[in-house]
Amino acid sequence: MEPAMNTPATDVEVKYRTVIGENTTGSLAVFPAPHQYFYPLDEAFNLKFTWYGTSYLNLLPDFGIGIRQEPAGDRRFVPWFNAPPQTQQRLNFFCLASSKNAKGTLEQVKRFTNNDVFPQLPGHKEWPPIFTMSL
Repeated sequence: MEPAMNTPATDVEVKYRTVIGENTTGSLAVFPAPHQYFYPLDEAFNLKFTWYGTSYLNLLPDFGIGIRQEPAGDRRFVPWFNAPPQTQQRLNFFCLASSKNAKGTLEQVKRFTNNDVFPQLPGHKEWPPIFTMSL
């Protein structure tokens, strides 16, 4: 996708939790540190945690790309994740500058993130457990 520099900020659904800006000399990937932005859910929703464009939340006037949390969350209270009101939070992210195009840079990101999947651990079951019911 090639947005114009005056495109209003747009939240986008992506795979691998990564947004990449690209020009003729290379690209820049921005992606979250593992387990810093996303809490476990029983369902898998893509909540558009990446963005690009100008005037993001009326905070950044110029064009940018980034990762974000939805200011209202997913409209549920999750007590083991939600931070107390009026507290400062640290949400780390990584930047990967590359001379490759966006596709090549994404392949580099996937090496850092294990293709954005949890590796199997010996002695532990895969989640969610698969079971059958007989009627």
